[in-house]
Parts: sequence; C-alpha cells; structure tokens
Amino acid sequence: RPTQASLDSLAAICKHSVVYIISDRPWQSLVEWFGSLPIGIVAESGLYIRHPNSEAWDQLGSTEAFETPIARQAIRVLEEYADDTVGSYVYENGSKHTWCFGTAEFDLAAYLGKELVGTLEKLLIQEGSHDLQIVSGAREIGIRLTDIDKGAA
Repeated sequence: RPTQASLDSLAAICKHSVVYIISDRPWQSLVEWFGSLPIGIVAESGLYIRHPNSEAWDQLGSTEAFETPIARQAIRVLEEYADDTVGSYVYENGSKHTWCFGTAEFDLAAYLGKELVGTLEKLLIQEGSHDLQIVSGAREIGIRLTDIDKGAA
C-alpha cells in the first residue's frame, strides 16, 4: 500500500508526465490504491493494462494455459514445496504462480529452490510445454504464461 506522500508525489509527476505503474499485484488492489490518479497501470505481471485517464481494463492475453494438465501438475509441485517449507507460500495472480520463500530459512530455501527449478524444468521439457516458462527472482521461483510479459505491456 502506498503512503500518502507517495501518492502526492505521483500526482505531482502526473501534471507534467505520463506515468505507468507496473506491478504483479491484482488489478483490483491497484485500483484501490492508485485509482484516483490519472496514471496507467499494468497489473498481474502484464496480463491487464489500464491507460491513463481511463476506467477500462484490457486483458493482454489468455490464461487458458493454466488449465492444462501440465500446468496443474506444476502448480501442485509449487504447493508441495510451500507445504513442506516453513515460511514459504504460493502467490498467484492471473499470469503466474510463484513459490515465495522470503521468510524461510535461507540455506534450506536456496537448496530447495535449485531442486524445484530442476523439477519444473524436467516436467515442462518432458511434456513439451511452450505455454509456460520458469521464472526466478529474489527468494521466489515460479511458472508464468509465456505470452504475458509486463515488459512488453
């Protein structure tokens, strides 16, 4: 949640510039936080976009790939890692499912993270999935829809 000072700063910038916020958060949360500002918002890692001074949201791709057996299996793997690792959980938005281990014991999570990437790679390669991609970041590993990219939004 942004502070009032952050919102005031964004409002001042919007008077002279076109502003977009890019986030993996759900679009509903972003509207709650930033909806009063004349800014563009890219939500759920590029799945949705709202342009400045507009109320309309456009969906930039399909989420059907998460309904496939391979995706359901990969999501189950992420959930198993979360169930087995204290301090971790699975975060999902419309375009990705992510095992987050920010509060888990670091050495254990780092080891399990490498193991998880190997498991997901084997699963996706074995099944020939081109619709899903493995992503990793600071203390998170997951799968995302290949055709959704917040950088391209």
